[in-house]
Amino acid sequence: GYYAEKVAEIEKVDYAWAIAGTTFSVGAKSDNESTRKYCIEKSKKAFENAISLSPNNIAHKVNLALCFADNPPTDNPMKGIQMLLELSKEYPDENIVQITLARLAVKTGQYEKAINRLLKILEKTPDDANANCLLAEIYSNQGDNDKAMAYQKKCK
Repeated sequence: GYYAEKVAEIEKVDYAWAIAGTTFSVGAKSDNESTRKYCIEKSKKAFENAISLSPNNIAHKVNLALCFADNPPTDNPMKGIQMLLELSKEYPDENIVQITLARLAVKTGQYEKAINRLLKILEKTPDDANANCLLAEIYSNQGDNDKAMAYQKKCK
């Protein structure tokens, strides 16, 4: 993360900051509390820098929201989810936002919400590999092998 951040400081482009943010987010999974806190803050700052350079890039906004969802602040544990729901309202047709919300729904056992989001994506873009793969995974975990296989075939 440190070196990716140094590259981003030199390059001054959004995608370099996004790489730094993503790299720090891996470190945020550390068992060491001080390392985890450091990486969380660095990841958030890197994605904020990416957004400042490319404010229309939705992926940067989703990644920042995921920083908060994966590492919720104690004073606002729903901040990341709220950010994603706002993005969903602002960009209802952006698959990355809907798939991210569906993945989080799966993590919390809200399978019907996830399935509904994914089916809406597939109404517009039937070949979306992410949506098809996640649906195959959900149906497989639920023991619905026929549906799982149908979506697995479209999962490329």
